[in-house]
Amino acid sequence: MKKKKYYISLGTSLLALAATGLFQTPDVYAQSVNGETLVQNQLKLSEQQPGVKSELLQSEDTAIYRKNQLDNTFGPSNNQSTGVYKRSTDTITIYIDENTDQTQMPTYTISPITLTQSRDGNPQRIPLKKGKNTINNTNEGIIHLQNITTATAQQKLVVSVDGGVRLPRFILGKTTEADWQKQVQQNPNAPGYELLGTRMLITGSKATIDKVKNPKQIVETYDKVITFHDQTAGLDDSSSLHRKNRGLIQHMRETQEPGYYMYAWFSHTAYSKGTGMTNLLAANIDSIWGPMHELGHTYQMNRMTWKNQTEVTVNIYSLRSEKQLGVRSRLERNNVYDKIFTYFKQPNKNYDSNTDLFVKLGMFWQLELAFGDNFYPQLHKLYREEAKNLKSDVEKQQYLILSASKIANKNLLPYFDMWGLPSTAETRQAVQKYPALTHKIWEYRDELKNPISPIDPAKPEKTAAPTNLSVLDVKHDAVKLNWLASQGNSAIKEYIVYRDGKEVARTATTELIDKTVQPATSYTYTVAAVNTAGETSANSANLQVKTLSAPIVETPAPSKPTNLVSSNITQDSLTLHWAPSSSSIGIAGYTIYRDGVKISTVRIPSFSDTQLQSNTTYTYQIAAFDNRNQESSKSDRFTIKTKEADNNLSAWANNKVYTAGDKVLYNGIEYVAKWWTQGNRPDQSDAWKTLSTIVMEWETKKAYSGGDTVTFQGQTFKAKWWTQGNQPGSSPVWEKI
Repeated sequence: MKKKKYYISLGTSLLALAATGLFQTPDVYAQSVNGETLVQNQLKLSEQQPGVKSELLQSEDTAIYRKNQLDNTFGPSNNQSTGVYKRSTDTITIYIDENTDQTQMPTYTISPITLTQSRDGNPQRIPLKKGKNTINNTNEGIIHLQNITTATAQQKLVVSVDGGVRLPRFILGKTTEADWQKQVQQNPNAPGYELLGTRMLITGSKATIDKVKNPKQIVETYDKVITFHDQTAGLDDSSSLHRKNRGLIQHMRETQEPGYYMYAWFSHTAYSKGTGMTNLLAANIDSIWGPMHELGHTYQMNRMTWKNQTEVTVNIYSLRSEKQLGVRSRLERNNVYDKIFTYFKQPNKNYDSNTDLFVKLGMFWQLELAFGDNFYPQLHKLYREEAKNLKSDVEKQQYLILSASKIANKNLLPYFDMWGLPSTAETRQAVQKYPALTHKIWEYRDELKNPISPIDPAKPEKTAAPTNLSVLDVKHDAVKLNWLASQGNSAIKEYIVYRDGKEVARTATTELIDKTVQPATSYTYTVAAVNTAGETSANSANLQVKTLSAPIVETPAPSKPTNLVSSNITQDSLTLHWAPSSSSIGIAGYTIYRDGVKISTVRIPSFSDTQLQSNTTYTYQIAAFDNRNQESSKSDRFTIKTKEADNNLSAWANNKVYTAGDKVLYNGIEYVAKWWTQGNRPDQSDAWKTLSTIVMEWETKKAYSGGDTVTFQGQTFKAKWWTQGNQPGSSPVWEKI
């Protein structure tokens, strides 16, 4: 896995010491501070040694090797052990042999013995120079050296490290079991330890040193696993392309980063301080799947790994290591084959849709069982030799089918069809040159009890269901679909496309545009193939599609009304006319503005305004509105004056009797009596009706008839019917205008 909070995580490993006894150092060790990870500030004089001479191996750059040979994101590590721990107050002196024939000098890193985050395991490398190098910063941690250089005649570099605290170390081929036990007993407070094999390095803390029961068995076990992984990857030194690395190791480190059991990352794999290190250091071949898996991530080919396959293809390495160690296959231990054979019975198999990682691993492992131990070494070699630029998941899948068929020298289409891994028409054509598959290799399992069945060539192959049904384009009124062609003994005549279980179309191609859909609607599509014999395949897997919402079409507002004229002008009324406006979606009506105030709406381009004041000037504007209520610009202002009154009205008198039809003036406003009245003020009594167009303030005691207008709190209202005492804005009898 890549770095995730799961049982087995990130795939990458650190470079480790590459040869037996990389550092020939005296057996001098450290004590710790407060029983934890810091070293005592005061060491006994007997524990302080002058510079310890070591020989560094020359190594290549892991970044280049992992790219060119491994096609891997992480790769191994350049780290080499010094066994030196630096306290924050220590001054460390590293002396580089001035007589070296190297032109590139080593680097050093300082990192925590127990990592707290993955990036701690890949710290910044600090360059060293020939001669004396002094480190007097406040950094604290274990020191590792990296000697990245081209190969020279000397093949090694002599260095000496002075200062700091030496940690207990077991070096395969140099340290005996008795030596190790003596070191541990004499230094119970050592902050950490290191175990060095031929191709690996384990760095752990004081908290886990008691779990190191058999250091020789531990390092030899993981040296074997690394050798097995090299074999799986086809790294056999048969050519420079397929060579093993030079001077690189696997650095296996302790971590206390929350949420991780094991992971792999740049320059290291890591194991939790509790259960992860317990498993690692037990080195029991029956239970080291986790470490084998994490080391596998440092070999895993990117070209062979598509989406959701990171935790699948890595386990090719784990299964092959189990096999070489003589351990029963995990696919048998966990009854995975029962799940695989149940999967094969599904009518519409889709490999990528299967969420069981170990079932998916079965597709890769049955190829090993069918074609032998050399299948994956040769397959990895072919991947390196051809070095295809595989950008998409589909390209990676098709290349696997082609490459596996080439290495097996068999047409493996029936096998990958059984697994539900789709193949393109181009791929199917390309593998036809290989001999036909004669047996059902998908019946293989590790503990096979009966021979696998032959494939009967006389039995006609049923037309396969179309695969990879997908959407090419979705709009509000159309869905474009495509799929991979079905295969069978008979040619394909046509495809039937179903939508929500009902046939919607037939086509001879592998594409269809459905133009009978509705906006913002979900549909379920499936496709079946019909061959020339009239046989219909099973349906493809369902495809859920939701159309887009219909776009909002922006339409321009109506044109501005023009040519405004008047007619029928009297002392209290007039009629307006104008040229009709236009709109792409139709004119719904016109709004009338008088003196800047909206007074009415009409459907036709004319309007009669009544109840006006005589001998008064008014200014009108008209605006058109369409069916979406978009309003045009207002027309140009049009000003007109009503005629003078032809009679003189008397002012209203409080003690005078008035009968229906009598007209009076009150506060400059003309009123007409509706019936007999006396003493009722015109602006407050419903016995009077105003003849003026001036809108009066609403009175709570006054009765209003339908059509009467009033103002209230700065807004204008019109009565729909007779009303009294009903407040405008709060009662439905009033309409805001």
